[in-house]
Amino acid sequence: MSIRPWFLALLTMLVACSPNNDLQKIAVAAPSVTTAGEVLGGKWSEERSQQAHFFGIPFAAAPVGEGRFRPPADFIPRSGKQVQTEFGSACVQEQGNPEWYRSVARGVGAENAVIPDLENMSEDCLTLNIWTENLTGQEKWPVLVWIYGGSNRNGFSHEPNYLGDKVASKGVVYVSINYRVGPLGFMSHPALTAESPNQSSGNYGLLDQIKALQWVQDNITAFGGDPEAVTISGESAGAGNSANLIASPLAAGLFRGAILQSGGMRMSYAPNLAGNEIVGEALAEALEIDDNTDVAAQLRQVSALKLMQIQRQAISSYNDVVDDGWVLSTSARSTLESGEHNRVNVMTGSNAQEWLMYFPSTSGEEDYQQALETYGGHNAAAFRTLLDASELSTIEKRDLMLSGSSFHCVASKLAGDIKHHGNSAFVYRFTRVRPGAEALMAYHGAEIPYAFDTADDWLPVDTIDHKLTASMLDYWTNFVKTGSPNGGDLPEWPQYSRNTRAYLELGDEITAGADLDRKFCALMEATWRHKLETAKK
Repeated sequence: MSIRPWFLALLTMLVACSPNNDLQKIAVAAPSVTTAGEVLGGKWSEERSQQAHFFGIPFAAAPVGEGRFRPPADFIPRSGKQVQTEFGSACVQEQGNPEWYRSVARGVGAENAVIPDLENMSEDCLTLNIWTENLTGQEKWPVLVWIYGGSNRNGFSHEPNYLGDKVASKGVVYVSINYRVGPLGFMSHPALTAESPNQSSGNYGLLDQIKALQWVQDNITAFGGDPEAVTISGESAGAGNSANLIASPLAAGLFRGAILQSGGMRMSYAPNLAGNEIVGEALAEALEIDDNTDVAAQLRQVSALKLMQIQRQAISSYNDVVDDGWVLSTSARSTLESGEHNRVNVMTGSNAQEWLMYFPSTSGEEDYQQALETYGGHNAAAFRTLLDASELSTIEKRDLMLSGSSFHCVASKLAGDIKHHGNSAFVYRFTRVRPGAEALMAYHGAEIPYAFDTADDWLPVDTIDHKLTASMLDYWTNFVKTGSPNGGDLPEWPQYSRNTRAYLELGDEITAGADLDRKFCALMEATWRHKLETAKK
């Protein structure tokens, strides 16, 4: 494969000089690698001659039949060369993420950029994708593993925002993974717990992610990656899953860094196995499962689509990783506070108006007051005093209550714990409002196409966006390479600590600051503690 770059250049010159272009018929050999058990064939990028793509690689056995509602099993290697040039099926799910893309397109006036509903869905979905430009390099490159968001109900590894062409051009081997979502990924039930050797059920989606990271450890050297230099990254639920991986003893040693975008730990409550089992029993009842026969076997016989349909009709969606005493010894919040987590460097942050895109334009004073009471709890009056002293509109104050509780203060709390226990932590606040997005502002997910340079032709951009994208892509890949986002001519990004609350604003300009949300998050953390203490009584 080492002949690839100069052979292409020679071939191009020969074709240009040939009177009949017969040499255009010459085929360039497809990239090929040998992993721990298989020979995999990929394809070369059409835009970057040295970049190889390997898509839809199985990292675990299909979780079907007896494999449903169980941890992922080892994949049995296939004989012969396997062509891995097409993305695998998305895991069975709702249509939430395609609709999110469409809502963003509508919000920025690009309604022609319609992303269709998913059609290729299957329970046989545990695959990953790799972008690499280091198949022949002697020195192994650091690795970024992407975990998608979607409330643990939706998402797939090959969404437009997550394509890795630009990341892989920066000296990083990029991997995106699938994992089970919805009830197939997170359903608990006493019958499932009883048959488990670990006395656990649920958390299957998180176990899929751990399995994928183990596959990376075993195989990424074949693609030019360094298994000792793996960083995980995710947005929304993907960031929440990343926090749980930091906390999970089963993920120890599988990565050295984590980038958490708009997500993190549950703060005001701790999802547990017993509570999730109660929800599972309600779903089984709605499915008319007979309690007098093998409940687990019946649950495995229900069609995946029926399971999703009844779940939507009968109960709230499954989306929580639970404290089960195995995957998580205790809640991620408690684990990070005590310092019993996997020691990794962290980069985390949130967007200025995470929730605004989900509010109707008619949102007013009554909605604001409800947000104060729901998220401010016993400190609702204090939050009102603080927010009413600002210049924010009523709908922006409502957004701040939700965004602060769900994202802003979660990021700073996690970063503070990481730094307190001896690792590096970097916090950002994304504030850029792209052209045409004034109604959405800096919405949930807005930072992703900047960090990965995937806006392409479906989102409006101007010179500010191009400059910000170049900087963010460098910050992100610098962190993957060194554990720090700093380097080159980039504005200095200060480390976060509980005392300084230092951060980097990523907006029309890139500027460092301090005292990020100090008063607001002090109130929010006190509210979380009160809710947790009240729940124990």
